[in-house]
Amino acid sequence: MLGSPRRPFLLPGLTAAAVVASLVLVPVATAPIAAAAPAPAQPAAGELPERRTASSATRRNADGSLTTTLYAAPVHYRAADGRWERIDRRLVDAGTAGAPDADGYRWRAAAHAFDARFADRAGADFVQLTVDGARFRLSAEGAAGDPGRADGPVVRYPAAFGRAELSYAVLATGLKSLLTLTGPDDPTSYTFRLAGPATGPPPTVRRRPDGSHEVFLPGRPAPLFVLDAPAAAEAGDGPQVRPPDPAAKARLEVRPDGRDLVLTLGLDPAWLRAPGRRFPVELDPTFTVQPDVEDAFFGMP
Repeated sequence: MLGSPRRPFLLPGLTAAAVVASLVLVPVATAPIAAAAPAPAQPAAGELPERRTASSATRRNADGSLTTTLYAAPVHYRAADGRWERIDRRLVDAGTAGAPDADGYRWRAAAHAFDARFADRAGADFVQLTVDGARFRLSAEGAAGDPGRADGPVVRYPAAFGRAELSYAVLATGLKSLLTLTGPDDPTSYTFRLAGPATGPPPTVRRRPDGSHEVFLPGRPAPLFVLDAPAAAEAGDGPQVRPPDPAAKARLEVRPDGRDLVLTLGLDPAWLRAPGRRFPVELDPTFTVQPDVEDAFFGMP
């Protein structure tokens, strides 16, 4: 028991005094008693980055057990060094100290499977997207309006086409684009030009039966982009819009023009101007990107 006097260990036939004497007269070299080996250190609790996947994260609990969380959308992207890194959807300064980068872009997505950059105003080459090593630039023909405003993962270009606002939001799965029409006099047709990589063969396009378009780069067996068929919806009773209305006849036409693709987005003027139409109306095309590391989606007209 701790704190009790140590009792002498006596060999048979010897007194305590004899034992003490023999220890004094005949010293014996003894090895120091080794301390008990420490228990193996318990691994620290927290996330295990080496166990990440595109849509899951695993953490070690305090008791040593593991918990894996699965997500409906990607939360990680494959970095250039092969590691899974956390997606950061924020729009941050593309240059230093709030200045544009060398190509004139004001904001960029902080960390994602692709690099998306946005200019201060909608217009020529106002979006730059680099995915799987290929760089594309998007221009909005006839766009004007006020400078864009970035807030978190969203950039808005007010009055880009008359009173119609153009916005982009960085999602876990890419970028979502919206044209928000505020009244019946807003345009019903919008033209964008998508410039492909500056070198090499130009991109090609193939229309699907559902109205979407596959965009290829020569030498790659799978489409690099799929421009999904657009949808239009009017305002609902609350902050959300109603489900897409097929009667709006939202459409997307894509045609090659040299090294570019010309995208014409539109909807039925009679539907937009029908009595009782509830505004704002959202025109929501989606551009599906298929990089090698994982599928991602971003919207664009």
